[in-house]
Amino acid sequence: MKLLDLFQKMNFSNFYIVIFLLLTLLCFEVSQREAVGNSATNANEYILFDCEQIPIGQLTSFSFPEGKLTASPDNAEIWVHEKNHNTKMLRILGGTDKKVHIEFNKPVATNQLVLYVERYTARLPFLFKIEIKTDSGWQEIFSLDDTYKVGIQPFVFIDLKKTQQVSEIRFTASTADQGGVLINNLCLNSGNAIPVDFKANRLKTYTTPILIVENGTLVEKFSFFLVGHADPIKINSTIKVQLNGAEKLQSAMVTVNQKNYPIHPLVNGVSKIQIDQLTNRGQQEIALRLEPKKNAKLGSIVQGGITEIQSQNVSVIFDAPKQSWSIACLLVTPNQKGVHTYRIPGIVKTTKGTLLAVYDCRYNSTSDLPADIDVGLSRSTDGGETWEEPRVILDYGKHDPNEGVGDPAILVDTQTGRIWVAALWAHAGYSIFNSEKGLKLGKSGQLVLCYSDDDGITWSQGRNITQEIGASEEWRMILQGPGSGICTKKGVLVFPAQFWDADRICYSTIISSNDHGKTWRVGTGTKKQTNESQVVELSDGSLMLNMRTYNLNCGTRAVAVTKDYGQTWTEHPTSLSALPEPVCQASIISLTGTGKGVTDHLLVFFNPCDSVSRINMTLQISEDDGMTWTRKQKLYEPYSFGYSSLCPIDKNTIGIIYETTGGLIFQKVNISDLFPSK
Repeated sequence: MKLLDLFQKMNFSNFYIVIFLLLTLLCFEVSQREAVGNSATNANEYILFDCEQIPIGQLTSFSFPEGKLTASPDNAEIWVHEKNHNTKMLRILGGTDKKVHIEFNKPVATNQLVLYVERYTARLPFLFKIEIKTDSGWQEIFSLDDTYKVGIQPFVFIDLKKTQQVSEIRFTASTADQGGVLINNLCLNSGNAIPVDFKANRLKTYTTPILIVENGTLVEKFSFFLVGHADPIKINSTIKVQLNGAEKLQSAMVTVNQKNYPIHPLVNGVSKIQIDQLTNRGQQEIALRLEPKKNAKLGSIVQGGITEIQSQNVSVIFDAPKQSWSIACLLVTPNQKGVHTYRIPGIVKTTKGTLLAVYDCRYNSTSDLPADIDVGLSRSTDGGETWEEPRVILDYGKHDPNEGVGDPAILVDTQTGRIWVAALWAHAGYSIFNSEKGLKLGKSGQLVLCYSDDDGITWSQGRNITQEIGASEEWRMILQGPGSGICTKKGVLVFPAQFWDADRICYSTIISSNDHGKTWRVGTGTKKQTNESQVVELSDGSLMLNMRTYNLNCGTRAVAVTKDYGQTWTEHPTSLSALPEPVCQASIISLTGTGKGVTDHLLVFFNPCDSVSRINMTLQISEDDGMTWTRKQKLYEPYSFGYSSLCPIDKNTIGIIYETTGGLIFQKVNISDLFPSK
């Protein structure tokens, strides 16, 4: 029975029949639109094609879920772009009318094409075009000529103005024989403001201790790239972070484009962070920052990192995190207690087990002497876990820039318990480069000492020993290390030192005392153009001087040995070859009783391990009195001022103070970590 007859039998008027039919048709159309919309949403409203799944080498045919990629022999290959994060790309080879086709299993509704296009070389000619096939046939939608620049490019966006049913795409290139075109990440969009490409890679894992600082210490950095139909793009992503040792942390934070996402609660294992924010297309950054608890034990380890970044149903998985970060503390920070910069550290352990750290308090700038500088001190009675507030122990002139004192070195007389500090007094504004011959007060910088007999609580007045040590009247200046000195097994006190001769050429040497500091004498010079040395006693009782090379342009440390307290010197076989340096101070100590090494005697060396720049602060150990350095551990990678000082805390732990760019870090290292069990 016809629908109209049915309505008439039911005595409906023609007016109501018409209204009913119109409503029926309207509902049918709306339901069809919703069905199409839901279908597009389920398909993510785009098709993305990249080259990561295609084998490297010549390309003739490759099938993917939505279609097939084909090329005639010698027309195309899959090539690895090392400069673009080692990404696989489709390379159309050089030559005339080289073609690549993409044929879809069924027509794809699209209103925009997005793809990466890079010109391979600058050689001419260069022509490239893109055509699409629709119900209306082939049409050219994009072309490039030789004005297109060489090198990594932003993504190309091709607006089709209206949605079209694309059944095939054709790329055609005519380039020089050694030229070509690189193509990747082709996307056909039919949606609105959705990301169509997501790639992530680890930019950097930082070698650094984690410190108690605002917003934590940066330990890892990643980048990811988004391409979208429009700006802004809404990111809906998941980042997974694995942490071991989370109980030691006050906070852990993932930062995406400068927006912070705290990891809460902090647990050992994997945590997920949901990212929900608007951003613009292009390269983005992700950073991981860690902050330890204030009572976290120094030297304890936190391990982990970002393991996965997921966005728009694309997941990038990174290697299981192997990096670990040691907890350390900032001993002093820039602008603390009115001091612009803290520099030039020295550290010792007293006979009572107290750690004493000395350093420059540079009040107004980072500048060296002559300037408004005092010698400061920090004190710890619990192995470096906590430190007393910094205070001044040597001050000449009360903030007079012409009477500054600095570049300290510290040592402990292990037989008497007295602690000595040596420093340079820039009296009347005289320092390294303007002092006159004769070492006279008021004409030259002066070498001064002070001491403490109560474990570093109180200190004596400064004592000027410049005229007492037997220095030549031709010298312009004599000064200490800086860093630390030693007390030998025989009880002789030894400070590393340097002098500047009549021609302003510097030489490293030592000053020593065999009567517990009543009198001092200076040695002869070692190698010219060396300074800022450190001294250590070898297993046979001889003394090794490890020296900065100044204006030698050799990029390594100089080393010399004496058996008569600096009266004569012998160049060490490793001098100017074994230990890289960028012209910077370094530190070295000897350890016994560790159970390590051939003779249970270790040398521990620390400096910026680079021949050019003050980066890569690295600990090295020698088991054979400095003939070889076989065990290394990098502690701090970024650029710093680079000066440092070492001291033993116990038989298996050493403490290190080293500079940042204005403050000082104190870090503990377990010697056993450098001797892994076999």
